[in-house]
Amino acid sequence: MMIPSSKRLPESHFRNVMLVVILVALFIPLSSAAQEEPVEDDPPSFGYVGLFGGITLNSHAVRLDPSRLTGVASVPIDPLFTEGSGRGWTGGLLLEFPLSGLFGVGGRLAMQERGAEMTAQYENRIDVITSGGTVRPATVEVTVPSRLTYFAATPHIRVTPESLPLYLFAGPSLLFPLTTTYSYKEEIISERGLIFPGVNGPRRTRIIDGAIPEAVVKLGATVGIGVEINLTDKHALLLDAQYAPMIGDLSTGIGSERDWRADIISFTLGIKTGFVRRKAEPLPPPPPPDIIVIEVDTVEIIEAKVVTDEGLLDTLVARSQKVQQTEVHALLPYIFFDHDSATIPDRYAQIERRNVRNWREERIERGSTMNVYYELLNIVGYRLRVNRRAEIKITGCVGEFETEDSTLALRRAEAVRDYLRDVWRIRENRMTIVTRELPQNPSLSEVDTLEGDVENRRVEIYSETLSLLKPVKLPDTLLLEPAGVIRLLRPPSGSTDSLAQLESWQVNVTVGDSLIERAAAGFGPPPEKIDLELKSRPDLNRRGPIEITSELIILDSLYVRKFALPSTPVWFVEEGGFEVERNVENDMYVDRYNLLLHSFDSAGIFDFTQQASTILRERITSESQVKITGHTDRIGLPYYNKRLATRRAELAAQITDLENAQIVGVGERDSLYDNDTPEGRYYSRTVAVEIKTPIVRKDISDKEAEEESVEQVKAEVERETQEASATEPVTSESNESEIKESEPTVEQPAEVPTRTTKKEGAEGIPTSVTLPDEDE
Repeated sequence: MMIPSSKRLPESHFRNVMLVVILVALFIPLSSAAQEEPVEDDPPSFGYVGLFGGITLNSHAVRLDPSRLTGVASVPIDPLFTEGSGRGWTGGLLLEFPLSGLFGVGGRLAMQERGAEMTAQYENRIDVITSGGTVRPATVEVTVPSRLTYFAATPHIRVTPESLPLYLFAGPSLLFPLTTTYSYKEEIISERGLIFPGVNGPRRTRIIDGAIPEAVVKLGATVGIGVEINLTDKHALLLDAQYAPMIGDLSTGIGSERDWRADIISFTLGIKTGFVRRKAEPLPPPPPPDIIVIEVDTVEIIEAKVVTDEGLLDTLVARSQKVQQTEVHALLPYIFFDHDSATIPDRYAQIERRNVRNWREERIERGSTMNVYYELLNIVGYRLRVNRRAEIKITGCVGEFETEDSTLALRRAEAVRDYLRDVWRIRENRMTIVTRELPQNPSLSEVDTLEGDVENRRVEIYSETLSLLKPVKLPDTLLLEPAGVIRLLRPPSGSTDSLAQLESWQVNVTVGDSLIERAAAGFGPPPEKIDLELKSRPDLNRRGPIEITSELIILDSLYVRKFALPSTPVWFVEEGGFEVERNVENDMYVDRYNLLLHSFDSAGIFDFTQQASTILRERITSESQVKITGHTDRIGLPYYNKRLATRRAELAAQITDLENAQIVGVGERDSLYDNDTPEGRYYSRTVAVEIKTPIVRKDISDKEAEEESVEQVKAEVERETQEASATEPVTSESNESEIKESEPTVEQPAEVPTRTTKKEGAEGIPTSVTLPDEDE
């Protein structure tokens, strides 16, 4: 006879919990091995929907005697059953909505099979008889298998730890009973010849089927842990384990002092897919602001003219040469921070996650090395996505005069890592964080201590994959000089009074089909003349004529457009100029590079800038003239900076095998970049390489020279023939043939003296010269 001493958790619960721990330990390496880094080509998912299914390990905690199930008071022991166990199944639908990278909410709707089997033995002294009808004590084994099916609704909160490939979720459950039946089976296991009376003949077993009385909706709880394996950007595989206990008894019809609770541990496999929020229809554009229409006869059209040395003209003539060239910018792998701050400064370009798909390195704004540098975080993120095997080391540093905060260096490195992880979706295991106080090569200046220490407040990015930090090459086509200045003349004094009380104005310029907004702007009434400088623009890189028009827009105190005054058109015409693929000065290709960056007070070159030698050799021939000029920042004494600049130029010549180059050290004079910022000072520690290569013109120059020589020979022969005919008349056929034999044959000469010719325009500007390919 089994009598429990007190309420306790069944032993099967402990076995199931140990099984959960073992399976989760197996899931973690499986996830690390199988999960691939997703590449986000679409907007992030708004939510996820999925299906799951699996098995359940069921445990029943019971304090119950058979009379509650059979209605027969055959057992004097109360209670008889204490626990039960079994297996079942579960399956259903899940829904998740991420709130951040760490938290999310969701819910699960599932069918759960919570049935179990309870067994016990007792001594029956009431209704076991012999074949002769005598009551005899007997040992009876009781087995009660139950069939319990519930519909479970479970809202939950989901947590995804950053350091582990796991997720945790928990929430309450509502359990709606669907099937609650049982079978009650008793079997006499003692001596033979004993039977139960009234069971259709002599039997040693009796079975009673029934329904659990008054099974009601129950409250439960669910706690789970799982592993998510990304299959694609939108699909993931789920492996999780859940513990879902029932709160209270599953029935109210078994007595107030009776217990019957059905708990489960489940193991499920699922798959989910992401969905995005349906894009809302774009709102209709706001109605245009009220525009006061000014009659032409009350306000005249603004007059537009071109400012030239000869005065104001109606046509803008551009004579500057067009160049298609490639910009090359060295990449400084440092992010500088403000004093005691771990926030990435606003001057560093940071984009939103949804814009990653359209970001391209070649689309960076051209013309400024600093503009390229401020895209450093996006350049590194873009290159890490392209090169999936590359890894980086992020080193956080602090300045000597910053507040003693032991976490500052770490928080700075984490800020860079978090941007690459959250925006560019670079996995953390590809980014190693290192912290230190001063950098390995600090900026320690005895001349300006504070300014030098500003450069130590930084995060350094390093990679053994040199291509991650290689120089940035940007192709471009531009005009080398400004196109010109256009002057707008305000309407005559008749309309001055109507403009005197205005708050502000702006000028929009249209060049061909391209609109330049706010080419000029100001407060109060517009001046009598407004000069607009049209700088180098792709719109002007074609032969004209192109119409240029302007519009003076008058704004009120709320910057609402009141009315607009158009201008007369100006025509742009491009005359002359070389069309080349490289910069040309005085019949020479001229290539300039600022590639070689140096650390503080050092002539040594950073490892990643040694790739400059390959770039330089692409432009150097045996005829090239090379000049290497060393620069420094403003920190330090002038005489020392000049010596340091010379050493840098000499070292650059050695590394790039340009030892015959002209070496110049200018120090801090002619500073290349703004020295008020730490990055500007770093970029000033460089050498500028200038390569001049003579142009060899063969295709057009030689041909024109040959044709000119042939024409000269023909003219000379014709002149001599005429002179001979005038002095010695021809009297016979023999003399005529002699003269013919004496005429030189007009053929292309074997050697023709060559010279370069240029077609001159009205002001001596070369109008058309075609240059040979570089390999000629």
